[in-house]
Amino acid sequence: MKTRYFTIKQIAFLTGFLFFVLFIAGCIEDEPATGSLGKLELNPGEMIVNTNTLIKLRIQAEPGIKISSENLKVIKIGTDGKETEVGAVADNGNLNEYGDDIKGDNIFNGKVTISESNQVIFFLKLR
Repeated sequence: MKTRYFTIKQIAFLTGFLFFVLFIAGCIEDEPATGSLGKLELNPGEMIVNTNTLIKLRIQAEPGIKISSENLKVIKIGTDGKETEVGAVADNGNLNEYGDDIKGDNIFNGKVTISESNQVIFFLKLR
């Protein structure tokens, strides 16, 4: 029986081919993450009529979600459906203005002051 040996060129070719097949050819671009920002937390959740109330907002984006902006607008939706911008939440590390202590941690914080002259239910959303 005759023994066959590989040359250095053949070993180098096979190694390069295997590297290409196993590592480079199998690479595809990651799919964009789908999901939501999470639940918007408000503190306090209620307010007194005819009183300026400071509301602290917090929302944590789910893992893998990338927000292209450093801040998001807070929109108040009244009972009539009218939308009004009332502030912003940010992930910029500005503790005084937004209440955000760590920049880039995907936790957005904000502070808005709202006053209502009548007892109403309104909603807040981010844009």
